[in-house]
Amino acid sequence: MREILLEEKKISEFTKTSMERILKRAGAIHDSDEAKKKVGAIRVSNDAKIRLGEVLEEIALQIAHDAVRYTYDSGKKTVTADVIKLATESFLGRGLKEAEE
Repeated sequence: MREILLEEKKISEFTKTSMERILKRAGAIHDSDEAKKKVGAIRVSNDAKIRLGEVLEEIALQIAHDAVRYTYDSGKKTVTADVIKLATESFLGRGLKEAEE
């Protein structure tokens, strides 16, 4: 993935604004109406936005790497949505197995 060095800080492909939106949407999953009313008031630190972006970028890179490998191994040149799905399922399966150990 493309990385830009700006004032010695790595800028992620994921913007801080999109990370904040994801964290706020996650808060909207609460069952109670009271919790849903408070979601708009939730605040997200810059460090949390940056960290979530870093984590998601690392996950995306691992899935993309697997997808490219699966594509090459099958003798094809185009990564398809089906290959991304397969790579994602493989990644998630690995994560579950590692968590169990």
